[in-house]
Amino acid sequence: MEHFVELSEKITKQLYQEILSGQYKNEKKLPPEADLALKYGVSRTLIRDCLSVLDREGVITRKHGVGSIINHYVLDAKNRFDLVQEFIEMVQNVGLKPEVAYSKAEKIDSDEDIAKRLQIECGEPVFQVEKIITANGKPVIDCLDYVAFKHVKSEDNDYIKLEESIFEFLEKYYQENIYMSLSDVYAYAADHRIAKIFQIAEGTPLLHLREVGYNLYGQPQLYGKVYYMNEILQLKVLRKKM
Repeated sequence: MEHFVELSEKITKQLYQEILSGQYKNEKKLPPEADLALKYGVSRTLIRDCLSVLDREGVITRKHGVGSIINHYVLDAKNRFDLVQEFIEMVQNVGLKPEVAYSKAEKIDSDEDIAKRLQIECGEPVFQVEKIITANGKPVIDCLDYVAFKHVKSEDNDYIKLEESIFEFLEKYYQENIYMSLSDVYAYAADHRIAKIFQIAEGTPLLHLREVGYNLYGQPQLYGKVYYMNEILQLKVLRKKM
């Protein structure tokens, strides 16, 4: 099962790159499942799983009797609010130069909100990681991430530095991957702390997310509080009819 999941992820990424900038960049449809299975040397069941992921993310639309239609208009959307993306990548997508201007990791006691989101007892220790991302030198993202300390599977204190992305950190020291995230979205009036970070007036409207990342089995692994200067990043959301 684990091998199937890893291989499926690998082939899905390859297919996505072929659609984005490779063999299928100018095509209207993907080849039939049987042809794709032969091309990648895998089963049709695995290819079907890969296509389901791409369909779910809006990259393609699968319709019986028609095939897998490539949605180029979706690919043209630079920043998808409904997909998990690295902050650096989000800034790069709008043609600006990204930089991690500030990064600090510390061990703190969880409050009621953090504990509820991570399904731990209030007061249990967590890692809090704050990062400020700039675009061409201007702060555009402030992120506070939390992971439960008790689940970190490492005695190496170097992980405190958190030089990797939070997703690499989870994979390396938490031995977990984020497969899905669920976000609460708020219109947020900048308070004193956020206004100082973004160099804006207090009360300036911002986009604020409170997001929980889950592993394959639906267990919460990561809680993030993110503030965006959405005028610069211009995030888009794909909505599909059920």
